[in-house]
Amino acid sequence: MRISLYVRNHNSGPSCYYRAYQYVNNKRLDGCDIICHDLMNDMMFKVNMSVRTGIIRKITMALLYILMSLRMLAFVISDLISRPDVVFVSRSTVPRRTPLYIRPLLKKLYKKSRVIWDFDDNILYSGEISKYESELLIKNSDHIIVTNEYLKDTLPDTVHDKVSLLPTTDGDFSKINIKKSVENRCKSLKEQLRIVWVGTSANLENVKRIMPEIEEFAKQSDVPVMMTVVCNTPFIYNSKIDNLMVSSVKWSRKAAIKAISHAHVGIMPLLDNEFTRGKGGFKLIQYMAAGVPVIASPVGFNLEIVNDSFGILAEDDEYSTSLYKILNDTEKWAKMAFASYDAYNEGFLYNKQLDIIKDLIFSY
Repeated sequence: MRISLYVRNHNSGPSCYYRAYQYVNNKRLDGCDIICHDLMNDMMFKVNMSVRTGIIRKITMALLYILMSLRMLAFVISDLISRPDVVFVSRSTVPRRTPLYIRPLLKKLYKKSRVIWDFDDNILYSGEISKYESELLIKNSDHIIVTNEYLKDTLPDTVHDKVSLLPTTDGDFSKINIKKSVENRCKSLKEQLRIVWVGTSANLENVKRIMPEIEEFAKQSDVPVMMTVVCNTPFIYNSKIDNLMVSSVKWSRKAAIKAISHAHVGIMPLLDNEFTRGKGGFKLIQYMAAGVPVIASPVGFNLEIVNDSFGILAEDDEYSTSLYKILNDTEKWAKMAFASYDAYNEGFLYNKQLDIIKDLIFSY
């Protein structure tokens, strides 16, 4: 079986890797010929993520769009010739605007192959996908994969029967020795309290917004507090609290695993709006995969993920007290850590998700 995977960048794009590539690249899909069509090569993706604002950003995006469109044209023509059995589209082929010269080719491709369309953000609301392509994918997809009911409801009722719910998970944590990990982190609680946040630069404002609460907690703590932010761009925050250290770590999959595996609490603050209600809670699921208790805003899918056995749903002004509740008692923290890991295994285990993807790919 030949599978064509359309992604932003399978290596550096978090959503592309965790939602698609980590599954289709699995050995349990042996016998499949996987062709990965990266909309942006590694250099293009690096440029895209490094230039954030101003006129330079606009010029850069215009140039990248031209290059992306040409790359996509070549990929689609190649697939029309080779005729893959399955076309797997992560989010969209070309973001925001589908070039006129690609439209008839995409339409033809989607009719010749079975189509699986996956998205994990409210891209219909944000405009990340063009109206033309969203309508084309809604009509021609054999399967649509989303993270939660909220995203499912952004699609027409007439296609709900071909929608599968699949929260984002992280197979890279599968080798963790949870007993040893919890034991080691229990010992380190007496030396340093470690808080972690992992995400992209688009969400850094959420971290900045609750930093005064982190500072308030550090003021009251008898133990030094380390706040680690793992992101594709630097997190600059000048804290005046001697007891609080802020570490900015450049995102990579390995860096995220390391930071999460050493953390005592993982946080996910969010504003409450139409876009964030479609969020899939991936940060929380990564924390849980490592047995890390969590604090999260009571928004969207977070409400379904978090329960009080391993986490706290907190408003922005409740983070200090929530941190205290989790970290003031070593025995309580250990119970929450194990409960977090158990909740991951029950609802978000990588192998279970892989089975679902495998069934969708091989279903006829």
